[in-house]
Amino acid sequence: MLKKLFTLAAGAVTAAVAACGDAPRVTTRYMDPTGTWDEMKGAAARGPILAGVAGAPWGADAAAEQVILGHMARAITAYDRLRFTTDLAAAGHPDYAVRVAFNPPKSFPGRRLCEGEQPAVQPSERLYALAVFCQRGKVKAEVHGSVGGDLADLTPESEPVRMLMSQLSLALFQKARN
Repeated sequence: MLKKLFTLAAGAVTAAVAACGDAPRVTTRYMDPTGTWDEMKGAAARGPILAGVAGAPWGADAAAEQVILGHMARAITAYDRLRFTTDLAAAGHPDYAVRVAFNPPKSFPGRRLCEGEQPAVQPSERLYALAVFCQRGKVKAEVHGSVGGDLADLTPESEPVRMLMSQLSLALFQKARN
């Protein structure tokens, strides 16, 4: 019952944000044919998954990075052991990583993000994000998203950013399609 109430409340918030045209928009650009769900679970079972955030408009702030990664981890309610770390030594399975870049050039490929390249930040009227799930530097999934609104109000803690990061995470970790 409580889960249904939360689902209805989340739907109401999404509808309210969508009504003003600033709702998060997420597109999966690439998904490995085998999906990413099982690999994410396997990596997360061994400990936190290595992660990194680049180009955030609020600056290179470790606390903000943890808030962003926390939004992503909490979105995966079907697997409550998902955690992220920015410390390679603390990663449970260092072959896997999640990388997020804010406002990268539109032509910047996820492959380069998986390889560790930091894209230049491009000014924009919306907050854009590129998220990838990588295995040994190769793209397993690539997801793009954006959210509108007053960019000064889009902080890591803001509801539009939380919704964007949650939707990116849900799109990033998918089961194989038959």
